[in-house]
Amino acid sequence: MALALSGALVLLPAGPAQAADWDLDHLPGFAFDAEILSSSIVSWPLDAESLASSITSWPLDGSVEDLEETTHEAGQTVVTLNADILFEFGKAALPSTASARIAAAVAKAPKGSAVSVGGHTDDVGTDADNLKLSNARAQAVAAVVKAARPDLKLTVKGFGESSPVASNTDAGGRSKNRRVEIRFPG
Repeated sequence: MALALSGALVLLPAGPAQAADWDLDHLPGFAFDAEILSSSIVSWPLDAESLASSITSWPLDGSVEDLEETTHEAGQTVVTLNADILFEFGKAALPSTASARIAAAVAKAPKGSAVSVGGHTDDVGTDADNLKLSNARAQAVAAVVKAARPDLKLTVKGFGESSPVASNTDAGGRSKNRRVEIRFPG
């Protein structure tokens, strides 16, 4: 059993019989009175102005990564899926919650158009392992695209670490390189 008194922690014997032997008014080396106890109590006013001034906010700009980013280049729409959010480390299985987002990403693809799905990795690990992982991730995304839009003509390929978009010398660059890109006209 422990008793906290004005910032001090006093350990008491565990059983009720032993605790009854303690004289709390005369603890060795400790003066305890109502004034000490009342000065150790802190209260906060609950009016709106005091509450508002005690709240701290932090801007979240840049602190939360998006699942996908859509850009346009050379007459194509490029949807880049962030593999760090989409997949577990070193895995190619998609969470069930990803299907709706992937389907929405290809909703604007023209009917019957050619769509390419390309998987990419960073340079950590062997070339063979990265090629296998990037292909498996591209296949997983392509399966969702095919289910959502059976009219599209899909080409699926894993590129491994061969097409980085950033340097692989730091964590931020490697993270950008781990991606699946969906490309279609428009």
